[in-house]
Amino acid sequence: MSVHLFEAFAVKQRFMEKKRSRRKPKLDFKAIQAKSPPCPNCHMADDVVPIFYGLPAEYPRPMSKERLENSDWGGCIVTGNDPAYLCRKCELKFGQFDQNSDAVGDCFYDGDVQVSVPQEKKRRSVRTMGLNLNDLLDKKHIDPREVLVLRHRPVEPQLNKYLPSIADESENLFNAYQATQSPTLEKAMTGAKYIASFIRYEPRNALFIGLYSISGWESITPEEYWQVPAIREMKKKYDLKGFTGQQGRSSCLWFNLKPTDIYAEWKGKLIVEFPPPARAFWRRAHKNNFTVVAILEDNALSEPIEDWKDVVFTWEELGALPRKWKEELSRWQAIYFIFDTFDSKGYVGSAYGESNLLGRWKNYAKSGHGGNRLLRTRDPKGFLYTILERPSPDMKEDDVIRLENTWKKRLHTRSPYGLNDN
Repeated sequence: MSVHLFEAFAVKQRFMEKKRSRRKPKLDFKAIQAKSPPCPNCHMADDVVPIFYGLPAEYPRPMSKERLENSDWGGCIVTGNDPAYLCRKCELKFGQFDQNSDAVGDCFYDGDVQVSVPQEKKRRSVRTMGLNLNDLLDKKHIDPREVLVLRHRPVEPQLNKYLPSIADESENLFNAYQATQSPTLEKAMTGAKYIASFIRYEPRNALFIGLYSISGWESITPEEYWQVPAIREMKKKYDLKGFTGQQGRSSCLWFNLKPTDIYAEWKGKLIVEFPPPARAFWRRAHKNNFTVVAILEDNALSEPIEDWKDVVFTWEELGALPRKWKEELSRWQAIYFIFDTFDSKGYVGSAYGESNLLGRWKNYAKSGHGGNRLLRTRDPKGFLYTILERPSPDMKEDDVIRLENTWKKRLHTRSPYGLNDN
């Protein structure tokens, strides 16, 4: 009997030694709290504490004073949709707790319990819990009954594609786009003080552009509408259909919308869930719940250019490229290809020098032919622009030209089979 007791004691000792070897040093709650990000509502970090999950190491004794002052306990159950931080000033829980993802946080052992402490510098967004758009309006002393919420989604494919960059870079064009609306929305806007302007962001969500005050309106005819320079520019670049008078109206209202500075810092960052049905693109704020899905760290309106191997631009698109894309193209030396969809002939060119591919394609956007003889007689509306190869940035001009000639030979683009005349 004594032998069995000795063996049981030895097993228990080995188990306890193994358990102690897995433990990490006791957590410094003050140091962890100091790394907490600012609250997305009050923008202060002093009252923000991390939320811990799992059985506290002190159990069954009361939690330590240091833990209580510098953290919050979220319970033992992790659902997968749990907040990571608590702002004690606003009583707002936000962030996304994920004990399995290295992209979200590092794991610590709190006594015998493994917990995860998220780190703001590793997150791409701040997820909020229980916050909605009307809460945000109330915080700024704006009555939701005076606000209409719009989620813009143009029917024109070209305009729909570039609306984010328009909202990001051209306030004048974006404001002109939303200055006229359907008869039903017109009537609602004449009784409102603000519109909260969003654009479609994924099937059920909307991305914040700004809060605009409605400072007045005037009635205009189709002729007056198409005389507005911003409208004419959108017609040329993005094929805007606009107000033609064929919708059974001889005039429409042009609203004077002025952007406010309310939550302007969240332009392109604040995402809300837009209530169904998806067809209805506007709502009255006070009659709906617009749950805040996330507040992004980076502006989603300014997306980077796609991989150069996937680039395909029409001639119209060359004149409407977002600023970020232009910056990227200005750094690229390239061998490019122009394909004429009308008769399937092609042209190979090269771009190098001070403005690289951007400078070359800007010439095409302006003239349609870029000075090339066999392109002058063709309609540039049928051209598609792609990139065949990106030479090294330090490749000499003569070597780039030699590379261009190999592509002409391989693709048979010299006349009469193609559109290169040399």
